[in-house]
Amino acid sequence: MAWSKQNIIISLLIASATIVLPIIYEEYSHRSELGFRIESSNSLLPADPLLKDFLITYQGKPIKNLTRMDCTFVNSGNTPITSDDIIDEPIISIPKDSGIIAVIPLNKEPQNLYVELSLNLSKNEIKIKFNLLNPGDFIKLAIYLNGPSNELPIIVARIKGIKEINVVNNIPTEIQTEKKANNTMENMISIIKYAGIFLIILFVLFGGKQTVNFHRTKNLVRKNPDLIKNFNNINEFKNFIDKNLAALGSDQKKKFLSKEIENAENDFSDENKNKLIIAINNALNIRSASETTFIFFLILSIGLVYFYWPIF
Repeated sequence: MAWSKQNIIISLLIASATIVLPIIYEEYSHRSELGFRIESSNSLLPADPLLKDFLITYQGKPIKNLTRMDCTFVNSGNTPITSDDIIDEPIISIPKDSGIIAVIPLNKEPQNLYVELSLNLSKNEIKIKFNLLNPGDFIKLAIYLNGPSNELPIIVARIKGIKEINVVNNIPTEIQTEKKANNTMENMISIIKYAGIFLIILFVLFGGKQTVNFHRTKNLVRKNPDLIKNFNNINEFKNFIDKNLAALGSDQKKKFLSKEIENAENDFSDENKNKLIIAINNALNIRSASETTFIFFLILSIGLVYFYWPIF
């Protein structure tokens, strides 16, 4: 069944819209995100042979290796996080081999931000309570540990619109290097994804344009059969084919037109002219390669949108 010009244009617009709109929605829609950055981690007891003979205690508990870890909670999204959004406050869990001794607030933005810190020594956890974090607001903490901080803290929370809290280690460690490599891989995947989307859009637009022109030519020849009969030389035929039958693939042109064009070039007789006219009419009644490409990438784009974008 032949597609009308209007149907092809509408399909082309739908294909472009179904690809572009989800991208715009994903990139520019409201995004809630809470980040946790480890800024530094330093031992406060230098490795000195003399220190092994000293007993250092804090609130009656011996200290093996006093470590201070500075970290920051920050609203890294573009929407505020309010107390109404918080079901369970964020909890910082530290591995048992690095027991928490104390936690103190170092800085916050804005300065009037309400912050409440609750330390649970038995569970080795810190609970953070706040009433509002606008985009860019942060809470900076100093966590004192009885041992080295060899592992990243675990952050758990239940906050509306946030699946997990991103933990970023700004200290050059093996863990950070691995995380950076993972981020690089994710960025490469994103680039490949968007490059693929761009190519699909190009194929849809290019195939759609040639398909529209092909069907317009088919309808024009059908309504006015004398259009190509009035051509007086082979160059007029070749210009018509190059301009209006570009949607045909090279194999299709070779199959339907090459022989007749060659015969007409050698001898532009009425017989060869009529054979070339018949060949053009036959070529106009097949499904062009560009139309096949257009339909394929149109279906592919709709399928990708349906399966991979949560907006649908």
